[in-house]
Amino acid sequence: MYQTIHIVLLIVSFGLLCSQLFVQQKKLVHLLFAAFCGSMAITAIKRLGGDGFGFYQYFLAMGACMTCNGGWLVARALFRQGRAILLRHILVAAAIALLMVSLQAMQLVQQFWPESQTLLASARVVCKELLILLSSAILMLTLWEGCRGYSQTHGAERWHRQLFLATYGGAIAICGVIAKIWLPAGGGRVTA
Repeated sequence: MYQTIHIVLLIVSFGLLCSQLFVQQKKLVHLLFAAFCGSMAITAIKRLGGDGFGFYQYFLAMGACMTCNGGWLVARALFRQGRAILLRHILVAAAIALLMVSLQAMQLVQQFWPESQTLLASARVVCKELLILLSSAILMLTLWEGCRGYSQTHGAERWHRQLFLATYGGAIAICGVIAKIWLPAGGGRVTA
């Protein structure tokens, strides 16, 4: 089951990534969506390969640094008019990406320098807890972007928001709750 979920994730995310090549007039939302899909595909590849990638697994994980934060930027670009993404939004997304890259870098250092276990242990805990906190907040902010202004929408835009909320809310429920029940220990966390 675990492997099937990640194979489906890989196929869907890679297919959506490739579909962005055929968009004629690319906007910011298309580029952000491509980066998000690429990060999700990398996440699936890393999960499928696991320890088989050796120390390269940490570099792969560094490449998957635009998952929840990328989804949030995509949602802002989709549902807000005008200047949807400002410098402060980019800085928040970059902070989450930096935490993800830092956590993987610390694990990589630990592979080559096992004596660093005690030195890096506290830093890893802080980094991981901050990442969990910020990722969870960003997941909810992404959901909020679909809800924000919903009552003023009509027709196709309302349907678009309903589809987004159902799909995204379902993904959070499946990955954040159901996957932790069904998947083996350590494999259930699919966010961030």
